[in-house]
Amino acid sequence: MPKYRIRALPILKTHYRNKSMLLYLANGSHATWTNYVYYIEGAKRNIIIDTASPVEEITNKGNDSSLKVEGIKSFEEALEEIGLKPTEIDLVILTHLHIDHYLNVFKCVNAEVVIQEEELKFASSPHPLYAWVYPKEPLEKLKRMNLRIVRGDEEIDDGINVLFTPGHTPGCQSIMVETSKGPVIITGFCCTRENFEPKMDTLQLLPPGISILPVIPPGIHTDVLQAYDSMIKIKRLASIIVPLTDDNNPRIIG
Repeated sequence: MPKYRIRALPILKTHYRNKSMLLYLANGSHATWTNYVYYIEGAKRNIIIDTASPVEEITNKGNDSSLKVEGIKSFEEALEEIGLKPTEIDLVILTHLHIDHYLNVFKCVNAEVVIQEEELKFASSPHPLYAWVYPKEPLEKLKRMNLRIVRGDEEIDDGINVLFTPGHTPGCQSIMVETSKGPVIITGFCCTRENFEPKMDTLQLLPPGISILPVIPPGIHTDVLQAYDSMIKIKRLASIIVPLTDDNNPRIIG
């Protein structure tokens, strides 16, 4: 079986006034998170996980002045670091369809796009609470691309699998990649290292029954019980966990 490496390419950085956006019930302090493109090195095809979105497409999309999004670099600049252009991407695996994770996919005109059936279904008719992160126009455009719709856990390539990990959204998928250091799992949901390894000051913000648990689910979720179970599934399977949006993710993994 091939042994891959993963390159984390940062695209966006978001600042928010309240940590509970990321950590369930951890109300209080300021939080930041980063949107990455993840490139799988060593594959026969050019494979990326998520594309992030152009900063101008997701700023000023509402009245929430407490949320600020900064561009780190463009999608094209990030790919240039690894010697690629968007048109050279063969396969895009989308973790989920929140607006900040996929709008650059339209630049990958030659790519096959992998998405969970449940995610596409929910995004097509979202609950009113979450309609703001599933805008209709780009979704309809996505449906006209070369989609590979999967149902549950599935092998995508030799040593590369998607895992159905719902909770943050109904159709989140995490990606398990075989590396020389064992299976690496990039979570399909927005979280940081602290969701898996909570710090003492965060635990003190939580109700006693939550603070004793091995993981803290993401603050944004459609089903917090599913989110918790998905995190436990990842902990059971991974040698290395890559929290999807942690600011401090290493740039080379595996």
